[in-house]
Amino acid sequence: MGGWIPNAQALKKTNLEYIHISIGMFSDYFGMPHTKSNLKPRNLFLDIENKRAAVPEDGDVRISVAYSEDLARFIVRLVDDDSKWPKRGLLSGSDTSVNELIASAEKATSHVLCLDGFC
Repeated sequence: MGGWIPNAQALKKTNLEYIHISIGMFSDYFGMPHTKSNLKPRNLFLDIENKRAAVPEDGDVRISVAYSEDLARFIVRLVDDDSKWPKRGLLSGSDTSVNELIASAEKATSHVLCLDGFC
């Protein structure tokens, strides 16, 4: 079993203070390689370089995206704060949809993206 669950289970057995932060998705992925980021490139819904997009459902489902540097600033504030942390935290940057991301990518690149293999 991977991901955060084994880590959370291990932390519960300690006296360490911890918080599980939910962020949705990193917006960095949608701006690479032009967005400053320490994340490795990964195509999530959009493959702008190859002018392709995959649309889950009807594309209007709302998703939350946050910039990795905003998460870093959030964590620094948490560490600097002497208050007790809640068990869970939420960082919501921007709420958008895959259709809105596609429209933004098409506008920024002046290219129409092929949707689910259809051009």
